[in-house]
Amino acid sequence: SFFYAAIPPKKRSTAGAAASTKKQKAEASAKAAVAKKDAPLMEAQEALQQEPAAASRVLKRRNTNDEVERKIQSHFPGMTPTQMENNSARTVEPLTMYLQNTRSLNQKELVGLFKAISDTQAMGKENADIAMREGLKCILCNQLDKTFAEELACCRNFVDSCLCRQFLSLRKAGVKPQTWLDSNWSLARLLMEEADLQAVKHSAGNWKAVATHVARLTASSSLGQALFGYAEQLVSSVIFEDKVEKDVADLLTADVTADKVRDVRVACEAYTGDLKRIASLKGLKRHVAINFLQQSVTVTIMDFSLEVHLRLSAALKGLAIQQGQLQRLPYEDWLLPAALEPKIRIQEELLQDAAACRKLAVEMLQSESVNSLQDMAKILEKNSQALCSLDSSFKLELAFLSTSADDLLKATVTRKLLETLPSES
Repeated sequence: SFFYAAIPPKKRSTAGAAASTKKQKAEASAKAAVAKKDAPLMEAQEALQQEPAAASRVLKRRNTNDEVERKIQSHFPGMTPTQMENNSARTVEPLTMYLQNTRSLNQKELVGLFKAISDTQAMGKENADIAMREGLKCILCNQLDKTFAEELACCRNFVDSCLCRQFLSLRKAGVKPQTWLDSNWSLARLLMEEADLQAVKHSAGNWKAVATHVARLTASSSLGQALFGYAEQLVSSVIFEDKVEKDVADLLTADVTADKVRDVRVACEAYTGDLKRIASLKGLKRHVAINFLQQSVTVTIMDFSLEVHLRLSAALKGLAIQQGQLQRLPYEDWLLPAALEPKIRIQEELLQDAAACRKLAVEMLQSESVNSLQDMAKILEKNSQALCSLDSSFKLELAFLSTSADDLLKATVTRKLLETLPSES
């Protein structure tokens, strides 16, 4: 033809060879398809010569496969055999609809369901997780969890991995553990004790009181660890805080020296190695409440050594201010009671940095026009870098002034006004 003649001589033979190769491949594929289709029959004929019973089984298997194919075609008339063999094109919607509507499952169906779900290569992990969740809901909805207790126990690890994987995928999308639990409480009970779940749910942030429950939940399963790992971190953080506060309180029962403070620091550092989940909190921002000048102030920290330092500094500076060992800032003269006679002496070496920093802060406040607590807060905040370079714990004063001073001032003014009023007598 014209198009063939238009092909250069060197390329013409190549094109002809390519066409010949393509034709051979097509013929080979056709022969393979015929061989595949006739394979059961040939197998049956061979088996018939050897053993009639074996031939019967082969023919029965072929009839079963044909019946399954006919049923699939009746439900999905537009689906070709190639599409049926494509795993990525499969969907579990018919299965989930069946599980949501059925009122019973027998053992054979349950085992078959778990077996199908376990073949994640064919079904895909996402589809397997959906089918597992709906299957478990079906079991619980029909109150079959006790009937199939042994079967569920055998599949516990598999159920755990499916539910854990599903929660972790939702957590990436912003779903919180409590939100997931509210929707899947009955499923969580299959892997964790309900008493422990209830205790943590109603703890109201009192993590120390539910430490035992949290430990059992995180040890119960991968899902428990994924759901309550954060709670275990908070439990460890609270226990660490209590240990440090106890050591600091014991320190203030007698005169305070640099050696005693050093011993407390070493003991507190050791606590970070004892607590199971403290290591996972290192390097993470945490909001910590610290008692300073009889008020709870919140500071943001990332290191447990800094937390120990701030708690020690809050205790030592608070006592020194109360006893007149440290210069008071102007607003502290308004808000705090008069200085008391020293009962516990604090070694001057421990207060040198705080004394120098406070002296500079007073000079800064006196050099500018100040009419309110807000003005003081702005001046000190503006110079916070210089102040914290002298005393790294000065962030306690900044937190006190920004969060607690206003309320304390109102309470002080109210108290003094009431004191000026004449008594009824």
